[in-house]
Amino acid sequence: MTFASAKSGRSRLAVLFALLLVVGLVVAACGGDDDDAAPSEPAAAEPAPAEEPAPAEASSDEPLIIGAPIALSGGVSFYDQPILNSLLLAVDEINAEGGILGRQVEVVTADQATDPAQSGTAAEQTVEAGAEVMLVACDFDQAQGAARVATDNNLVSIHCAGGELAGVNGLGGLHFNVYPSSVPEGGALAQYALDQGWNDVFILEDTLIAYNTDLCKFFETSFEGGGGTIVGKEQFVQDDASISNQVSAMQQADPDAVVICSFLPGGGAAIKQVRDVSDVPILTGIAHDGTFWIEGINNPSNIFVATLADPTGNDEDPSRNEFFAKYEDKYGEQAPHGIAMQGYQIAYILRDAIEAAGTTEGTALAKQLETFTNEIYLGDSFTFTADCHISLRPMTVVQIQDGVLSFAAKPEPEVLYEPAPC
Repeated sequence: MTFASAKSGRSRLAVLFALLLVVGLVVAACGGDDDDAAPSEPAAAEPAPAEEPAPAEASSDEPLIIGAPIALSGGVSFYDQPILNSLLLAVDEINAEGGILGRQVEVVTADQATDPAQSGTAAEQTVEAGAEVMLVACDFDQAQGAARVATDNNLVSIHCAGGELAGVNGLGGLHFNVYPSSVPEGGALAQYALDQGWNDVFILEDTLIAYNTDLCKFFETSFEGGGGTIVGKEQFVQDDASISNQVSAMQQADPDAVVICSFLPGGGAAIKQVRDVSDVPILTGIAHDGTFWIEGINNPSNIFVATLADPTGNDEDPSRNEFFAKYEDKYGEQAPHGIAMQGYQIAYILRDAIEAAGTTEGTALAKQLETFTNEIYLGDSFTFTADCHISLRPMTVVQIQDGVLSFAAKPEPEVLYEPAPC
């Protein structure tokens, strides 16, 4: 495994199905504490101070390095790479405006290859290269190792991932998550179904990772709490060659809609098998954002996805449309999904927090991030507290009709899973 400095790049999504994320990026930093005082009468036998002296802040001649131990290959790369692209787009803008604390920003990447076992090693490579904050993979399972390496080195890490543990509860006080979690994701799908009058729903749940099972759990809580009925539920595993038995059970239940909690490529395969036998509306999560994965699916219509934004230029928020236009101009292709914008948001969140804290030192930077209250980045409001490092907010539902992606709704769920993950 090697690391490389990345200042520009172009994602080429050329695969049929890709593995999710969920979604992630982590950042971290080391710095100094000027308040440590030396003993007034030092003596050779006197014990060392309880706190180690912190290193001095880097000079303005040295770059401020963001480490990115993320998936640059394998299924999750089809999410992490566009997120990295949008981070680099923001870094170019930030550097043109003078950088952060007067320092130019560089991004050092290391490929964890969609393998959780390589996450920590990739993170260590970026630390050795001088990383001061860390962007980690946009999936809890894929990012755990890197986030813990960041914490061990007193660096803030940050990403965009679903699941109950993708925040301070699961990854510690130096970790932050800009994704609003699977709670409003499941809630948005549930409320959209109820708003459409789809009161009887069947669930197909991929049990491989926490994101899938959490999404189904949060959907069920919101849907049943709003008066809906789960008329059946079948499970499968990501790499199952066939789920024909589960699809047959769905047909027998004759639901108004089916929810598929999975990620690519297995989730795309499940959607294809449903579409081969039924035109029933399909509700699914952010793992199926975009349309790059629908080739070969019979009648790619009536597919509804909970996501962050519409990348086609028709989002309800003008700032997002401006961002997606800049992305296309820089990389020569449309952003593959709304998730991509989270890299851009992360870069500016880090810039503002580091500038306000005056340091990249982990503890001080984390405390500064915890002061964020309704800070707006690309139309999204971010709030972090000492107890919650995930910024919950409503999500968008987009639709795929005849293979074309468009905005559908921004539901306001009446019932959400409690307690909120943090």
